[in-house]
Amino acid sequence: MKKFKSLFVFILMFSIVLVSCNKDDDASSVSIEGKWEYYKEGYINNNSEILIDYQNDCSNQKDFVEILSGSVIKTHVFEIPFQSTTCQEAISTGTWSKNENSVVITFSGESTNNEILELSDQYLKVKYYDENEQQYAIYIFKRI
Repeated sequence: MKKFKSLFVFILMFSIVLVSCNKDDDASSVSIEGKWEYYKEGYINNNSEILIDYQNDCSNQKDFVEILSGSVIKTHVFEIPFQSTTCQEAISTGTWSKNENSVVITFSGESTNNEILELSDQYLKVKYYDENEQQYAIYIFKRI
């Protein structure tokens, strides 16, 4: 009976430890650093997200973002210039800083504050206010 009681206490304690270690704990340890492919884009209309697949200009190259250590961010956009038939890569370099569920990105002295809606091993979803469109824009990136 004493062995059964000890086994019961062990199982109970092990179960409590497992329940207290939930998925939310793992999400905080996910790094934003890495290569992120543009996956979906859209906006918020009447509190609803309207998302479409991101359209790359070049069929054989996908646009992506590199979020690097040292607060460096690089966007890689592939375009076909006017009167050309070949894809060309344009790289923009800027800075980034993350604080809890916010990431500030700066290119050419112009900063954008992005709210992180999701950050997982597979996806990064951000929202920011687009001054030109006068609405909230959403981008979903897929880790590559």
